[in-house]
Amino acid sequence: MVIYDNINRRHQVWQAKLGQVWEQLNGTAPFVVLLSGGDAKHFDATPVEQARRENRRLALTTDALRDSIDFTHQRSIMANHVLLFLFSWVPSLSRHKERVYDTFRTTLAKRRIPPGRKTEIFPLGTSALNEATTAGTQDVINDIFIDQLGMKPEDVSAQLRLVGGDQLTVARIRGLQNYLASCPHGYAALKWIIPLVLVWHMGWADLARVISTHYGRNAAGDPSTFKHVNVLLKRRVKDEDRPDFYPALKLVSETLKADTLNCWM
Repeated sequence: MVIYDNINRRHQVWQAKLGQVWEQLNGTAPFVVLLSGGDAKHFDATPVEQARRENRRLALTTDALRDSIDFTHQRSIMANHVLLFLFSWVPSLSRHKERVYDTFRTTLAKRRIPPGRKTEIFPLGTSALNEATTAGTQDVINDIFIDQLGMKPEDVSAQLRLVGGDQLTVARIRGLQNYLASCPHGYAALKWIIPLVLVWHMGWADLARVISTHYGRNAAGDPSTFKHVNVLLKRRVKDEDRPDFYPALKLVSETLKADTLNCWM
């Protein structure tokens, strides 16, 4: 799997002369991750092309997505977290924590990463290409697969390739695929790319949604809002599209623990 993200640095001109201005320098940092536990047949492009021709994505409705969620398992996971909050903060119950951890590792485990497994990552060379633009995304893809990995275009397009990044990365790749959909050439059409939003970026987007929904727009006196908790705990989490990840996560998780413990009182 190929993963890449943009690197932005501001070039500051401290003693500006005629024609010199501050500018934004854009680049891209990619790396390759070795996947394990799969089968090469899962990357065969033939079934995907067949599904596209049949327009089978129309069957992927909201109801179908909801029905695919194991709500019983989800409720059990949350119930164990609630118990873990209690056992972690009540000293007399701390001896039960290990049983909760065992339940997570055994009964409630789904597709766990094998113990001791270490992901192999191979950094590639950075470039001055701007992946935030559609044209720049195409240059980045060519740079990674053709120039750096040294693959032939026909070999690259012979099977599906996972390419991951943030939401902007996926949006630019999908935009390219739509623009080049009529291209008859395998590699140039980029249909061989399966773009994926990485889990951390997914979590960040969901965290921003939670903060935005429950931050509170009025004064900080409403105890049901994150704005009130933010002031109470003297935090600096802001109500914006992309709040700082770890401070925002800490605010949400600590609020959840406090509210949960309050229910036990």
